[in-house]
Parts: sequence; structure tokens; C-alpha cells
Amino acid sequence: MDLTQLANLGEFIGGAAVLVTLVYLAVQVRIGNLSEQAQTHRSLVEQWNTAFVEPLRDPTVSPLLRRAFRDFHSLSGDEQTVAGMYLAGVMNVGQEANMLRSTPAIDVETASTWENAVAAILQMPGPQQWWAMCGHGWSPSFQARVRNLLAADTRPPPMSEWMPWLIDST
Repeated sequence: MDLTQLANLGEFIGGAAVLVTLVYLAVQVRIGNLSEQAQTHRSLVEQWNTAFVEPLRDPTVSPLLRRAFRDFHSLSGDEQTVAGMYLAGVMNVGQEANMLRSTPAIDVETASTWENAVAAILQMPGPQQWWAMCGHGWSPSFQARVRNLLAADTRPPPMSEWMPWLIDST
């Protein structure tokens, strides 16, 4: 084997090594993205449980929230403050999912799941009233996303339809 053939062989092996390295890096990036998505999902679930679920477990707060879901305006000022902060916490989770939608940290299907939960909540009478008063406090892109979700034919039903105990006090 002469020097030219060795040079050609070395060039071929070097090119193959670069290709293998690129494939390896692509796989590692994909694994990293999937890991990041899983972590983001876990974080959103944790935030949702803290914002939405935990207050409903409190027997002193849940009756107030059920009344707020039916008619926010019928609450006293102090009650509106408590219910409003509850709804703000829930909307913050939806806004975060909306902000993450354009990043590799979350896939579109997962973002849509959280956004649909927000839309289902905002279709109940009390949260509708609250959003009409307070919705301007969220980012313009989230406000637009909420408007689009609520106007869509494919919007989810109000949460009180598939979780009637949220507004039923009996």
C-alpha cells in the first residue's frame, strides 16, 4: 500500500468517525430533549397539584371555591381575594405551558393538555367573571391563546360538566 492509498484510507476513516460522532450527538440531544420534556411535565404536574388540587382538599377552602366557580361576583371582597389568588395560581400554570410551547422543553400535545385544562376552568361561570376582570394581567400571548381556545369548536367542555362536584355543594 503506497502513501496515497494510506492517505485515502485515513480520510475515509476520519469521515466515517465524524459521521458516527454526529449520529451519536444527535441521539444524545434527542435523549436530552426527552429528559427535559419529562422534567417539565413533572414540574407542571407538581405546580398544578399545588395550585389546583391542594386547595380543593382543604375543607375550609373548598366550599368557597365551589361558590366561586358558580358565581365569583357573589363573593365578599375577602372571599374574592382568596378565590382570585387560587385562579391566578391555576392560570400561571397554563401561562407557563403556553410559554414553553415554542421550546423543546415541552411537546405540543402536553402543552395543549394544560391549556385545555385552563380553558375548561374558564368556561365555568365564576372563573369567566374573574377572567373578564383580571385576564389582562397575563401575557398578551397567553391572553390570545385563551381567547382562541375558548372560541374554538374543539374547546373542552366546562370542567364542571365532567367534575360536577366542583360546583355542587351537596
